[in-house]
Amino acid sequence: VLNKASEDARNTTKAASEEAERIRREAETEAVRDAGGSGLVLLALAAAVLCAWALPPLLFLVPGPLAMALTAVQVRDTGPNPGENT
Repeated sequence: VLNKASEDARNTTKAASEEAERIRREAETEAVRDAGGSGLVLLALAAAVLCAWALPPLLFLVPGPLAMALTAVQVRDTGPNPGENT
């Protein structure tokens, strides 16, 4: 039973590693394909770091610019309503 559990754990770890590698490759391709979006995300990251450095009590606001930039990049790529036919 212990060997079976150990083998299952190894298989799960291997599958997760392969999935992570596939996602990393897709992210690299997408980042190169959408250089403007990558720049937007980097600017939002810089704004978040600057806010965190300048105003530590407002640290909870840091995810805001990042979420907004990631949403904007997604909307730029797919459009506001990707499932809607116009």
